[in-house]
Amino acid sequence: MAFEIVDLTTSPRANAVAMFKDAALPTIVLSSKFDVSPLVGLKKKGFRFNALMLYCILKSCRKFDGCYYDIKNDTFIKYDDMCVDMIVEGKDKQLYYVDLPYFDKFLDFYDEYETVRKHCHENCCNRKFVGRDHACMSTSAVTNRQFETISVNFFRDFYNPFFAWGKIEKKGLKKHLNISLRVHHACMDGQEVGEIFNEIEKNMHTLAKQIKTELKSK
Repeated sequence: MAFEIVDLTTSPRANAVAMFKDAALPTIVLSSKFDVSPLVGLKKKGFRFNALMLYCILKSCRKFDGCYYDIKNDTFIKYDDMCVDMIVEGKDKQLYYVDLPYFDKFLDFYDEYETVRKHCHENCCNRKFVGRDHACMSTSAVTNRQFETISVNFFRDFYNPFFAWGKIEKKGLKKHLNISLRVHHACMDGQEVGEIFNEIEKNMHTLAKQIKTELKSK
């Protein structure tokens, strides 16, 4: 089964669901500045920055229950697995929405990223798992300007976490990036968002070592 219906008689989210499930705007949006210097270093070695970001986000979110929760047809559910999505511009100049599954090895994830990105660009098509068998960590990169915060309102059936970022800020040797995360309050509290941010930044700073280890084992 791709998901389970959460038993709200025993769930630690029961009160939050009661308070916020049907709220008009049950949004939490938190933003934080990240040191992305290690990812910029990997970009200079030929890796796509967006792929590095997506992997760090997905690897981090898999550790947190709140990222698996969702609301479907007014029912509070928890998915068994998770994916991350990206936006791909097709050769027809339209935007397409593409889901990527998790791989333990970054290099396997990167191969999938490049294969699917090229396929969806050439064929002008979406590839979506969400709604079938995965919780989806949505992402959007608006890279032509720096932003403090990027937020998108909730729409019915799109209650999943949404990460967004703008242009990298360069200050000396350091490269910083503001990342926003919008979540449904029934699924997650602000404290967990902070923990997710900490985990993402940790993975950003260890990814170069992970890739080096993977290349040696090839």
